[in-house]
Amino acid sequence: MGRYVPLCVVPEVVFNSARILRIPGQTAIKLSRSIFQSGMMLATYIFAMKSSICFFRYITPHNGGSLNVIAGIVGGLGSGTGLLWEPEGRRQELAIYVLPQTLIVLWNMLKRIKLARFSSCLLILWLSL
Repeated sequence: MGRYVPLCVVPEVVFNSARILRIPGQTAIKLSRSIFQSGMMLATYIFAMKSSICFFRYITPHNGGSLNVIAGIVGGLGSGTGLLWEPEGRRQELAIYVLPQTLIVLWNMLKRIKLARFSSCLLILWLSL
C-alpha cells in the first residue's frame, strides 16, 4: 500500500492545498480511504490471479497447456472484481489503462497456440489504440 500514498497525496497537495488547510481532518480521512481502496484493489487483483494459477496447478499436477489458459482466464475474470473497491469514476479509467496490456497478452496467447494471423494482428493493434 505504500506505493499508493504518493499517488493519492501528491494530486491532493497540488490541486487542493487550500482545502487541506481549511479542513485537514476531512481531507486526511478522504486520503486514507482512497489509499485503502487502491491497496485493496491491487490486493484483490493479485490474489485472484495467483490463487487461480495455484488452484489449477494443485488439481492437475501435470502442467497442461490448456489448463494454464483456463487458469489465466479464470484469474483474469476474478481480478476484475478488484475494480469494485475503486470509486465508480475511476473504474473506467483503470479499465482503459489495462486494455492495451490485455490485448498484448491475448495476442501472445493466440501466437502460442498458432491461431494468430496477420489480419488479427492488425485488429488487435487497432483495438489497443
